[in-house]
Amino acid sequence: MTTRIAPLNKTGMASTTQAFVTVFKHIMSKDPGPSPPSPILGHKPLQLIEVKARGRFGCVWKAQLLNDFVAVKIFPIQDKLSWQNEYEIFTVSGMKHDNILHFIGAEKRNNNLDLELWLITAYHDKVCCLP
Repeated sequence: MTTRIAPLNKTGMASTTQAFVTVFKHIMSKDPGPSPPSPILGHKPLQLIEVKARGRFGCVWKAQLLNDFVAVKIFPIQDKLSWQNEYEIFTVSGMKHDNILHFIGAEKRNNNLDLELWLITAYHDKVCCLP
């Protein structure tokens, strides 16, 4: 049994553009659902303290995780791709280095109105996490 992913054109072949758009829409419509808590965070309390910066893809908060300060970059659900791209960059094998921002975890949080996507990293005073 074969499944077509795009309408056929006059030659009986699906156009590359149509196929790409169809596959892209299918992939983007899939939501993997809530992610489990980050292994390092678990159910540890994370308290947002103050907004440090705002940008096109979200805002960065200074937050407290137990006795340590962390940075939390919060993306609205509309910017899911940006959140996912940054998450994938942080989790690439070999990305742990003294000169690279220390990644702590990623979470999906519900603020009672909308789903928010969080990236939690080490906090550095006088450093901005927004491009």
